Amino acid sequence: MAKAIEILRREHANMLKVLAVLDAEVRNFRESGALDYDLLFAAIDYIETFPDKVHHPKEERFLFAALERRNADAKAFLDDLRDEHAREVGMIAKLRAAVEAMSIEVPFDKAAFEKIVSDYTAFVHAHMRKEEMKIFPLAHDSLAPEDWVEIDRAFDENRDPLFDDQETERYRELLRRVIYLSKPVARAEHS
Repeated sequence: MAKAIEILRREHANMLKVLAVLDAEVRNFRESGALDYDLLFAAIDYIETFPDKVHHPKEERFLFAALERRNADAKAFLDDLRDEHAREVGMIAKLRAAVEAMSIEVPFDKAAFEKIVSDYTAFVHAHMRKEEMKIFPLAHDSLAPEDWVEIDRAFDENRDPLFDDQETERYRELLRRVIYLSKPVARAEHS
């Protein structure tokens, strides 16, 4: 398997961990009415900093472009994925605006907030599934070894500010929550 695909799969897995934090905050909000605004802003900052500014542009510039050169039939599907990347930016802005409003105690409908988060996380899950189930195998089958040299080099340069041992102070609590939510739940033994 190409190194870039391994990196993309790892980045998707990491993003799923951040989405799990958002979902956990919504569950906590539903139960207690309280939100950890610092944690939510850190998650949004991370999404804007890494997936939006590094991951998606490299997918489009390197993987999608190479795939279009080698497989003309992929163009429509790749255009749909590009459109989803653009739509995601708007969804993140809507999420940030909702958290900002709630953090300064502007009246905001609890159900509307929960829907914004759940719509966003469901959208990203579905988007990543499309990439992993359709684009990754198509790229594997369509691209030549020389295509992978440039693609692998580009993705090998990615440095994830949350997961690549370059943790910054602003992501410390987010990383702690990711680790907490990633631990297996202890199960009581049945006699």
